Amino acid sequence: MLLTLTDRNGRGRVRGRANTSLTITDSVPQEHVGRIIGKKGSRIKYIEEQSGCKVRVKGKRGHQTVTYNGTIEQIHQAQFLVQKCQDKER
Repeated sequence: MLLTLTDRNGRGRVRGRANTSLTITDSVPQEHVGRIIGKKGSRIKYIEEQSGCKVRVKGKRGHQTVTYNGTIEQIHQAQFLVQKCQDKER
């Protein structure tokens, strides 16, 4: 997992907790991407709305990269919801 700490403007310095934004990158198996994104992006939109976190999925064959951007609380909520999507069809 890659962890990058930046302010909301993408600058390297972080001042104060209110402006703190984290970017965390995870890897997910290719076969789970459809469950995470949902039909016409409906599930990923739901995850973003519920968590307040921006979630992006990209990559090629094999494992895809999921990037979360938000506060630590928002990221934890988004990761929880993404995990639920992956667990649904196991």
